Amino acid sequence: MKNSYIFLLLFFSSILAAYSQQGTLAGNVIDGEYNNEPLAFANIIVKGTTTGTTSDFDGKYQIDLKPGTYTIQFSFVGYETKEISDVVIKPNQVVDLDVTLASNSLDEVIIATSIKRNTENAVLNIQKKSVTLLDGLSAQGIKSSGAGDLASAVKSVPGVSVEGGKYVYVRGLGDRYTKSTLNGVDIPGLDPDRNTIQMDIFPTNILDNIIVVKSAAAEYPADFTGGVVDIVTKDFPTKLEASIAFGAGYNPQMHGKDNFLIGTASSTDFWGYDDGTRNLQINRYQPIPGTFENRGLLTSLTGRFDSELGAKQETSKPNFDFGFTLGNQFLVGDNNKLGYLASFSYKNSTTFYENRVDGAFALDANNLSNNELVIDRISEGSEGINNILLNGLVGLTFKTKNSKYKVNALHIQNGESTGGFFSQLVAQGGTGSGSGVEPLTKDAITYTERSITNILINGSHSFGSQNDWDFDWKFSPTFAKVYDKDHRITPLQESDNNAFFISPSAATFPIRIWRWLQEESWASKFDFSKKYQFGGKPAKVKFGGAYTYKFRDFSIDDYTFNNNGVEVPDGNPNNLLTPEAIWNRDNNVDGTFLISGDIFNAGDAYEGEQNIASTYISNEFNITEKLKAVLGLRAEAFISYYTGRNNTTGTDFLRFKVIDKHDLFPSANFIYALSDESNIRTSL
Repeated sequence: MKNSYIFLLLFFSSILAAYSQQGTLAGNVIDGEYNNEPLAFANIIVKGTTTGTTSDFDGKYQIDLKPGTYTIQFSFVGYETKEISDVVIKPNQVVDLDVTLASNSLDEVIIATSIKRNTENAVLNIQKKSVTLLDGLSAQGIKSSGAGDLASAVKSVPGVSVEGGKYVYVRGLGDRYTKSTLNGVDIPGLDPDRNTIQMDIFPTNILDNIIVVKSAAAEYPADFTGGVVDIVTKDFPTKLEASIAFGAGYNPQMHGKDNFLIGTASSTDFWGYDDGTRNLQINRYQPIPGTFENRGLLTSLTGRFDSELGAKQETSKPNFDFGFTLGNQFLVGDNNKLGYLASFSYKNSTTFYENRVDGAFALDANNLSNNELVIDRISEGSEGINNILLNGLVGLTFKTKNSKYKVNALHIQNGESTGGFFSQLVAQGGTGSGSGVEPLTKDAITYTERSITNILINGSHSFGSQNDWDFDWKFSPTFAKVYDKDHRITPLQESDNNAFFISPSAATFPIRIWRWLQEESWASKFDFSKKYQFGGKPAKVKFGGAYTYKFRDFSIDDYTFNNNGVEVPDGNPNNLLTPEAIWNRDNNVDGTFLISGDIFNAGDAYEGEQNIASTYISNEFNITEKLKAVLGLRAEAFISYYTGRNNTTGTDFLRFKVIDKHDLFPSANFIYALSDESNIRTSL
């Protein structure tokens, strides 16, 4: 009996060992005749064996093989047959192999080649065959660049620039000419004065690729002239993927500095949001009394504001990050597949500009013959920044033979805290006056909290006698917010005898600002496409529609302080709002107090609504053997409402219709094949 147990143990151990020594071949089969779309149900055979499989609805395939060198054959009815030789399979490793098949109207042609390991193959194929002018960056390309966020990565795309580390410009055109989409649908922005979303909030670990469309086509929204930046998040993998990552960074010029400047953190700053510590401490509609009206109330209201107006010094910490990704798919029944994806990452970065210099110069307004620029404003000082970026992405996908259903949920949380101290010189006579300059100091503490929550529900279906019809639909609500919480700017003028005091004529009163922006977008779209033959060449007609509703709520609260010119001890702004320094009943001359005119202004708030409905039709076909065209027509109806107050006239508006526009947008794109490797494109 003992020998039998030993025999069984050895037998199963040998089977397990043999299985564990297998490798995997996986990849995508791409339709080279239809803008590199996935080619479903293609045949993949290991030449010389009976081992093989077919690509699924997304053109994905996977084969488990013993270690060795193989020739893999890819085929599909009406398409060329392609053989890839010298495919080396190693134990417990996955070999990625993407293949593009082109149609073949003649007899079967076998194209033999060796394996290519081009990590950006998918994006390059999209660019090569696309009739619109576009560029892109794949996840592999992003990873190799070492970029930590989308704004840093997209700079490597030709014709794309990034302003302020956040905003993408396409072809040198301004922000208003660029549009941002997430997985092909509209998303709200994170700045009330910008059209595109702030790209630095998207970490690269959640991205599959970035596509930048630079020419118009009927299927794209009409409200852009520069380009569309489409952010494509990860899809579930064809095989088990699990990874854990930890990272750290140290810059001796920024980290380990004991004079790093920052404001006092709340208990949840580590996770990218404020716990309420920085909330406005008085009601925005609370009247602020004058100094001779209600001294008790004025003292009470002034004392509710945190007295920290100058950033504190501490030692700057190194950067660090961590995260994980987990994904897989399983067979459900005989042919259906259920896949999942979960991803989480956290990044904590610290930046310190120890000797920052900012300057503004202008022509001498008092002496126009002077060709030398004069100082308008120049400042020198230090600024510390702590940035938290946290994100989570989860998704489920269910695939049948002819359909795919996907649900994704994405949340991105970002918190940025800054502290700074600057010495300034400001022209006495204003911009370009050429007059003498006044020495100022400026302390600043700011905190900005940003977040995006997106849900994507998507379905893709293939039908028809030859699966030549495709139907794709999407529904995606997105919720975005930006809170600038208790931005504290405190300028003080320095006198000849080194005394410091509030001087609104040279700068402004000390000010504290709260800015609130909340926006939601409900986007939906559907697309039908039909493959057919035109003059013996592949062609495709596509039509669909979309509807997007956006709502924005924006407001600003700001409060300023004065102390009637009383000297600020040691020039330390933290001495302005101490209990001893605040205006009180017994002292009607000295002391810091809220300025009574700074109550909430209805003109600093508004609500906006947008309704965008559209339909389109386009046809892709070959005019000649080498010249392909896409002709399209898009119709859009755009309605915009405004609720708010005109500060100049005092007029109030309630859902006032600002824009009600219906228009047609024709488009024409052409691509001429100079050779198999070179194309010329033009767009009208």
